[in-house]
Amino acid sequence: MKKSMILFCLLALTSFFFLSCKKKIADPITEEQAVATLTDSKDFQDFSKKFIPDLLLLANYHRQVKDQGGRVSFINELKLTNGEEANIAAVYEKFSLSYEDAMLLKNRVDNDLLRLFHQNPFLLQFDEAGIKRILINSLQEGLHSADLSWIRTKEEINQAIGQTTVSSLPQSNRQTNGVRVNKIGITIDEIWECLKDAAGFGSGGILGIAGLSRLAKDGIQEAVIGASKWLAKRAGWIGAAIALVDFSSCLYHESID
Repeated sequence: MKKSMILFCLLALTSFFFLSCKKKIADPITEEQAVATLTDSKDFQDFSKKFIPDLLLLANYHRQVKDQGGRVSFINELKLTNGEEANIAAVYEKFSLSYEDAMLLKNRVDNDLLRLFHQNPFLLQFDEAGIKRILINSLQEGLHSADLSWIRTKEEINQAIGQTTVSSLPQSNRQTNGVRVNKIGITIDEIWECLKDAAGFGSGGILGIAGLSRLAKDGIQEAVIGASKWLAKRAGWIGAAIALVDFSSCLYHESID
């Protein structure tokens, strides 16, 4: 009986150490390993199908500024707002946009990223710049992969893009979380460089990773609109808005080439 108990304990300890070592081996510890893990993941492919179209919707919402030829004025007026939400909202309204609609679209992107962090918690060990590099490099690898699953993913992304621009609608006639979707002829291959630049590695990029990773570490499963507004202010929405205007301009030029 005693020997059996000792044998059981040894087996239990062996299993524990085996699983512990296996977990340590499986957890990515470098950016390159993280990229490899993501690109091999179906979850990341599903993320890409939603994240890219949502990011395009957010950018294209700001195309109104480009259409009005008011990029410089829009940026200058945003810089005078001191980051105050009411002042930013007034500038958006002046350019026939809605700050609330912009936040609705941003909220979709925020939740795409938050779900990605919960599905791949190893990402939270990296800093903001590292996560951005991993994200962009993983998308780069996946979208240029010859793997059949990624080819299908890319086809779905092009279909989901819907080749879109957006414009605001009155509250009584809202669609797609507050925006109307219109078709343009563009594919992910054509706008990939635009997307990489827009994601950015500095404070001027669209993606506010630091705040979202903090929410993920705190166990928050979904970001409400209020959280997206807080994240926008924390990350510096003025810089992100400028990046969005430039992104929408880049998309516009690609769509007419």
